[in-house]
Amino acid sequence: MTGLIQDVRYALRQLRKNPGFAAVAVLTLALGIGANTAIFTVVDSVILRALPYKDSARIYRIWGALPSRGLSELPVSEPEFLEYKKSRSFDHMGAFVTAALNLTKAGDPERITATWASADALSVMSAETILGRVFSTEEDQRGPNQVVVLTRRAARVDPMVALRYE
Repeated sequence: MTGLIQDVRYALRQLRKNPGFAAVAVLTLALGIGANTAIFTVVDSVILRALPYKDSARIYRIWGALPSRGLSELPVSEPEFLEYKKSRSFDHMGAFVTAALNLTKAGDPERITATWASADALSVMSAETILGRVFSTEEDQRGPNQVVVLTRRAARVDPMVALRYE
């Protein structure tokens, strides 16, 4: 124990003799600790922490692949999705696609994110509404009578957008 105390005293004396070296050492340690903290924060939030959904360990994302062309993460097509859904391998199975759109109204257009989703996609994520309801499987059809589910943020942009949707 006395050897450790002597080593610490010697190191402190050497750092006091060379203040430039001490400043560089402290700065290097500070940058290293800060970078390590930032990286761990990202890894924790992206990889280690569970998704904010009920039974998130049971949620899977299915990708297609085309190894002959070097493509490993292709979205599953609609016919493939319908075949997977027929297989009954999963309790629920939903599909979605996301795009950025311009919402136009009386003022300036606003960039929003829109997601086209099957009715089951909302049940997979255990989506609940504050007001109204999510759409049903009967409404999960192509055609002119589409149903819109707004997020809280989209409703703040223009609460009447659902009434004007065509």
